[in-house]
Amino acid sequence: MTSNSFIKIWLFIFIICMLLVALINIFVDPYNLWGTQRIESISQLKPASVTRSRLVKPHQLSRFNANTLILGNSRPEMGLNPDSTCWPDNFKPIYNQAIPGVHLYQQFRLLQHAIHFKKPKNIIIAVDFNDFISDKPIHEIIWPPKHDITALSVYLNGDNNQQYPLSVLLDHLKVTFSLSALSDSFFTIMSQHDKFSSNLTPAGFNTAYDYNKIIATEGQSVLFLQKNREMIKRMNRPMYLMNDQAWSQSFETYEQLLNFAKQKKINVTVFINAYHSDYLEVIKQTGLWNLFLQWKAKIAKITLDFNDVSLWDFALVNQYTIESPPKNGIKNSKIEWFWEPAHYNKNYGNLMLSQMYKTTCSNMNIGLKVENIDKYNKQLKTQKLLLQSSESAERISVLLENKNF
Repeated sequence: MTSNSFIKIWLFIFIICMLLVALINIFVDPYNLWGTQRIESISQLKPASVTRSRLVKPHQLSRFNANTLILGNSRPEMGLNPDSTCWPDNFKPIYNQAIPGVHLYQQFRLLQHAIHFKKPKNIIIAVDFNDFISDKPIHEIIWPPKHDITALSVYLNGDNNQQYPLSVLLDHLKVTFSLSALSDSFFTIMSQHDKFSSNLTPAGFNTAYDYNKIIATEGQSVLFLQKNREMIKRMNRPMYLMNDQAWSQSFETYEQLLNFAKQKKINVTVFINAYHSDYLEVIKQTGLWNLFLQWKAKIAKITLDFNDVSLWDFALVNQYTIESPPKNGIKNSKIEWFWEPAHYNKNYGNLMLSQMYKTTCSNMNIGLKVENIDKYNKQLKTQKLLLQSSESAERISVLLENKNF
């Protein structure tokens, strides 16, 4: 056999193998990038897509015919189910474009991207304290941000991105011919009958069932301890909200987002994410409580300048948010409303939806509708006192005293 023949044979084998990789990855579609029809017992669940939200959601937004979009980070991604019966019928279909670790500016840019393909009638914006604070003082007024997101269909100023089709092609090629994606394709198939398999639904909701595996094997107390340590490590230092001119890039983004929605004649509901009392106790014991109240007041001030925007506050102490997790060592048991201190589950999300939109899912009042700043500030003054009646104070103080974080 000549060297040329040998090279041709191996080249032929390589091409066949790569085509086979591509066919499997497109058929199984482990990240739901292609939008291939999901098949029961083969690709209905997409556990590998849960960690690929940043990659796949911009592409899903281009083909999902959403009437309503949910904007935010991992909290609404795991807490607001677009397929819940607690949504008003005229809001459907709904897509959850929330992405873990993504700040409000990136969500604003994703909304611009989505509107390039189809304008929604409604958006729901989940705002989060952690996205507005920084451990560095804010001096300069920098707008727009120096580093924009370039892999979207439009730029911040609304101009079409001529490089976007190339970006789409490259994303699909990278995944289609990737051995990592092939591994995730087989993982997807093997996970179909795993009761602990998580899933990113076609509507962008993260079921977060992987938490159930930890709860079953180690107990929910482990999730609480891990998150409490993480939050203390993040917040137990000087934090800054805005500069001397009461400006920050995050607040500017928020105002620009509301202005953009107003110009596009999109109905807007804003809510402050719900937190377990452990989360609120970390804020209090790390000395950030007054900053937290300032943040709420600033959000209210900006929002109430837009007459047609509804604002709800769910970051409150109530009988549901103070529920203590199972004791250390207790497995297969969990509280009803939260996965851990920073993430409410779909049960609590349903209560929030029912109150905001007056649907029949629940008659529980767990949040405040903010309509007057003076009245709102008076209502917030009682929150710090209510925290004292929870067991969260002891859990957090022990971690801080022992420097166990």
